[in-house]
Amino acid sequence: MASPDSGFDNDAGNFPKAALRVNAKTMLFSPGQTRTRLFSAVRHIGPLISALGFWLLASSAGAADLVGVRFGVTSASETRIVVDLTEPAKFSTRSDGSKIFLEFEDALVRTSEGAGVGHVGSYVATDRKNGGAVVFTLAKPASIAQTFEIPAGPDSDRHRLVIDLKEGMKTALAAPAASTAPPQGIADIIEQVTAPTPAQATTMDPVPAGEEPAPAKRDLEVIVIDPGHGGSDPGAASSTGVQEKVVTLAAARRLAEILQERGRYQIVLTRADDSRLPLDQRSRIAREAGADLFISLHADAHEDPNVRGGSIYTLSKDGSERSAREAETSGNFHSVYGEDLVEMSGGDPGLNRTLYELAQKTTATNSGRFANLLLKRLKGTTPLLNNSHRVADLKVLLSPDVPAVLFELAFISNDKDAANLVSPAWRTKTMTAVAASIDEYFKAHTEASTAPPLVQGAPAGR
Repeated sequence: MASPDSGFDNDAGNFPKAALRVNAKTMLFSPGQTRTRLFSAVRHIGPLISALGFWLLASSAGAADLVGVRFGVTSASETRIVVDLTEPAKFSTRSDGSKIFLEFEDALVRTSEGAGVGHVGSYVATDRKNGGAVVFTLAKPASIAQTFEIPAGPDSDRHRLVIDLKEGMKTALAAPAASTAPPQGIADIIEQVTAPTPAQATTMDPVPAGEEPAPAKRDLEVIVIDPGHGGSDPGAASSTGVQEKVVTLAAARRLAEILQERGRYQIVLTRADDSRLPLDQRSRIAREAGADLFISLHADAHEDPNVRGGSIYTLSKDGSERSAREAETSGNFHSVYGEDLVEMSGGDPGLNRTLYELAQKTTATNSGRFANLLLKRLKGTTPLLNNSHRVADLKVLLSPDVPAVLFELAFISNDKDAANLVSPAWRTKTMTAVAASIDEYFKAHTEASTAPPLVQGAPAGR
């Protein structure tokens, strides 16, 4: 890995041009075609939606703007939908038994998708010629109980449209989505923000005008694979001229293919061709994609050509502290696990830092868990260094809310390792081991998040 922490600040505006989406489950991320992605908050903190919600990008003069969609589980048989608007707008609602349709005559609705809770499995908002629409796909039978509006006032500068749903007749619908009572206070919020929850990945593809939006994709974990170096930054090189940027891209593509075959993941590559990206752009891609896991692939080099073997890096304590300092200096506490920490803390700088560090701690724990699973799978598959799990202050791993590892595949400066790096057979074998560790990580993560709550028993002897 050559100069792993060079920031490439001068290239901050240069994005890979050849990256493109190849199918519904595999994305080659192109920042030049950036789409708003709001599903990160929903996936990581679904149980908080009823209390905290999330906000869509908005703001225009004239017609009302739809700026937020929130959900609340008011009881086992009732779900509340709250739509936030900049001002009142004419609307109508209808239902066909499997979907709830909210249609506006004069509101600006930006195309977006997200997951719901309770009776709502997902929603899709789209702009249309004569006003936008939001379609809520039901996770279990429900009908509209009442609809009412709450004007803007001292407690909120938003006009709120409320749709209450109640348990309806049973029909053939999607499996029910899990729901959780809203948190009661900041301690509960902190606990739920950092608790593992099943991922609910969605994509934000534009929906052509006049077409009914398709239901949001659900239950796909988002994996961001980052081939190191690229473009004018070739990275390290072997004695025969094999370049690090070439072998990392080949490994990333093979891993993406293997994961795609499983049908359980949404795959994002930070670069799809020989393009150079600054390090902060790589981690930003992961956060914008709502990544559940970030894997950066590199090849190491050493002045001693006899040194060989792979290793796994996670973020060091120094790196975590640097990330927190940078966030504190810039005031960038606004989006961690999709939540505005400044809003949660009431603007208290000390509490901002505490919440940020708590999120970092959870992320570091999950990064370490994955690193250990990965090393277990790699042993016996490819040579590894002694002390193969290492920590470092690496810029590409600084995201406070995305579990991340950097995998040094091998030493490109060693002839045997270099031969492995260009071998399709070695590449397939090693990336299959990586894919197996990803499967194991999310299996354990899901089991932890869906386990029944512990019930305290009676004291012994009673």
